Amino acid sequence: MKYGSPSDKADWWETLDARHRANDNEMVEADLVWNTTKLARVGVRFKGNSSYNHPGRKKPFRIDFDKFVKDQKIGDISSLSLGNNWGDPSFVREELLL
Repeated sequence: MKYGSPSDKADWWETLDARHRANDNEMVEADLVWNTTKLARVGVRFKGNSSYNHPGRKKPFRIDFDKFVKDQKIGDISSLSLGNNWGDPSFVREELLL
């Protein structure tokens, strides 16, 4: 999976970071490509507090496929919550729910 730059801005990372630090949970618009599926205008934001504040650039994301385009989904999935597994050296504590 790869992310397009939200709103075609080169500073998308800084925009997400500034909003998160200001406790602004408003999502930034982005295009998403997942294998051969392309979704335009999904909502993206950083999520978490302790997991967000760990050192480094591996941050947790929240992606809402239908934030800007009503009923946009991949299969039956309308959103993803991507953890960064901070504090989990085994990478197995995160549950997968479909």
